Amino acid sequence: LNAAGQEGAASAYFLPLDRVVHALELLQRDKPVPRGTCMASFLFKPFDELTRVGLGGDHERAVHAAVPDCTGMLIVDKTLCEQKVLRSGDILVALEGSTCTSFVQLEEILDANVGRSVSLC
Repeated sequence: LNAAGQEGAASAYFLPLDRVVHALELLQRDKPVPRGTCMASFLFKPFDELTRVGLGGDHERAVHAAVPDCTGMLIVDKTLCEQKVLRSGDILVALEGSTCTSFVQLEEILDANVGRSVSLC
């Protein structure tokens, strides 16, 4: 879903519907919709910006090898005070051993692990 574009402006918002469809399917089957969290908010940033904040070339090459069409990665924007592992500016490379470059992947893994810890890199 592409919404909130403004005429004459170079901004628009893209809302992936993958998780919405997943939640709707669960609700249609009268099942609960699990929502995982890591008590942090993320931003998607392109590789050139990530390089400026410390992304190493080896990590970028590894991500491109795993996800060839990837244009960037997720970076921690803010965390709740209870969150003691992640800090603002941390770049998410992998989650549960898999390269994680999108909000859909992040939410899918967190939702599948409600009540359990997940491994981050």
